[in-house]
Amino acid sequence: MDRADRVTTAGAVDVLVNNAGGVAHQEMHPIEEVPDADWDHIFAVNVGAAFTLSRAVAAGMKRAGSGRIINISSGAALGPSLTGIEAYCSAKHAVVGLTRQLAHELGPFGITVNSVAPGFVRSNAASER
Repeated sequence: MDRADRVTTAGAVDVLVNNAGGVAHQEMHPIEEVPDADWDHIFAVNVGAAFTLSRAVAAGMKRAGSGRIINISSGAALGPSLTGIEAYCSAKHAVVGLTRQLAHELGPFGITVNSVAPGFVRSNAASER
């Protein structure tokens, strides 16, 4: 089963805000010590969710001839991340790339796709220790 097959809506979706994200309680490690599973998890949360949900609402928004998709990225998408976590920085850059591609693809159907890049927010409980 495809991830999109598990996404259901009660009706038409006018606005989608993809706000899932974060470092998933990971801490900075040198690249040679980063497990594939950690990399994959951060990408799944930050990029995969935005892709899956955008795909799930695209057809309905196209039929309606309008819609808004807002992807929450990060200041880490504009340069190196203050977290020092390679996967997080890369994933947030990918969110910006996804946003640009979806804006190009969906714009002709009256669907606006934008990204918001807030600054650093300390939210990882592991870093508080």
